[in-house]
Amino acid sequence: MSLDFHQLRTFCAVAEEENVSRAAVRLYLSPPAVSAHIKALEDELGVRLFTRSSRGMALTEPGRSLWEDAESILKQVATLRRKANMLGDDVSGTLRIGVNNPPETLYTDEIISRLSAQFSTLRFNCTFGPSQFMLNGLRQDEFDIAFFEGQQTNPDIQSISLEERRVLLIAPKAWAPALRNAAPARLQEYPWIFASEGCSLYKFTQDWRTAHQLNIDERIRGANEEHSTMNFVARELGLSVIIEEVMNHSIYRDQVEVIPQLSGIMPLSLGFRKNRRDEALIQAAIQTITAIWQEKTFPALTT
Repeated sequence: MSLDFHQLRTFCAVAEEENVSRAAVRLYLSPPAVSAHIKALEDELGVRLFTRSSRGMALTEPGRSLWEDAESILKQVATLRRKANMLGDDVSGTLRIGVNNPPETLYTDEIISRLSAQFSTLRFNCTFGPSQFMLNGLRQDEFDIAFFEGQQTNPDIQSISLEERRVLLIAPKAWAPALRNAAPARLQEYPWIFASEGCSLYKFTQDWRTAHQLNIDERIRGANEEHSTMNFVARELGLSVIIEEVMNHSIYRDQVEVIPQLSGIMPLSLGFRKNRRDEALIQAAIQTITAIWQEKTFPALTT
């Protein structure tokens, strides 16, 4: 028997969420990929793990028994990684970075370049996804560090505030003249482009929509890759909300226009597990990243 680590992780996510779609958002996978992981694991183990219905996924008795074992295996793997990182003072192995925005807006290349120059044997694994996916990954010890926007309340995760970023509402150039001075209610007449529910901007926009009692046409959902969002807006597929730095780095920035009905501030933070703060790998990453942000003359950092 050869168990796949990713299948075990998917199994635990579905068991916890009791829903393939929610597990897919959490794991940043497609629902078919999640279903394929579950089927492959069931075939490998020779037992049925879930009963499927229109209400979701319910663990079978064998599935419930094996869930505890699967969680234990994942925790043992995480513990093994932590122990390996704590052996000696040298920083080596692989730094698993969760990236929630385009790399150029997070100075990811500079982070990797500086750490590589300092620690020649260090390797890097970058995973991209929305903020909620980053926080779930930290909670499950799938990332060593991760960038995220918005607030988090998990007591196991510690964060360092890096900066506050402006949130903007953008429209295609051709639509902007009619919308610049329009009341928020007028925006209901246009389609919108939304990220998945795991993105911090989704909740930000939903709060604004609720406050104004708007019924918005969510024409496109799941555009988690910000440059795709910019492309969709430029192609006149809808309005959307985006971080200013992302817009400024996009090749489509001259094809969209900011309109004033929605704006705000979104905090950007670096997260890591609280019980791992003193590891050499985590400390090296924190020191490098905070130094870069300080050099960019952003506001004072707080922990």
